[in-house]
Amino acid sequence: MQRLLTSSAVDAVEGLAGVIVDTETLVDTDDFVRPLRRGGRVVLLVQPTADQGVVRPFEVAEQIPCCTRH
Repeated sequence: MQRLLTSSAVDAVEGLAGVIVDTETLVDTDDFVRPLRRGGRVVLLVQPTADQGVVRPFEVAEQIPCCTRH
């Protein structure tokens, strides 16, 4: 995660669903991020993956077809 924060416009990474994110957490972006602007900061929301200690952005490039309609 440290590399993401130092080499991009992302100011913070926040975990969803109780996910705890720290400087050792690996973020698998799959070459796509869609952060949001909150309080003048760029924040990337992440969710857990099946791999322990790895998270991924909440919004992915290829949405599940059933979810793109709403």
